[in-house]
Amino acid sequence: IILKRLSFSLTSHFCSYPFDVLKSTRQMSMSAEPPPSMLTIALEKVRGGYSSAAKYFFSGLGTALVRAFPVSAVVFVVCKCWYIYFINEVLGSTQL
Repeated sequence: IILKRLSFSLTSHFCSYPFDVLKSTRQMSMSAEPPPSMLTIALEKVRGGYSSAAKYFFSGLGTALVRAFPVSAVVFVVCKCWYIYFINEVLGSTQL
């Protein structure tokens, strides 16, 4: 179960990371009038070449994936503790 959740977490980080890069880029360029849309930023990077676009979108992915391990562990422990509390205290059952 833990490995399955970890693989889902890594997959979600991998898929959502380019959107985080676009969001951060847009937030940094909010002083421009009008601020560029996320689609405009993405198209500019892709038109610059596939290898440079891949490097732009995935340059910090390694640290994000490393962060996924402890985050997944914390979420698992919190959910498991809440589940045990809910079963024992709220429902009054001592069977697990």
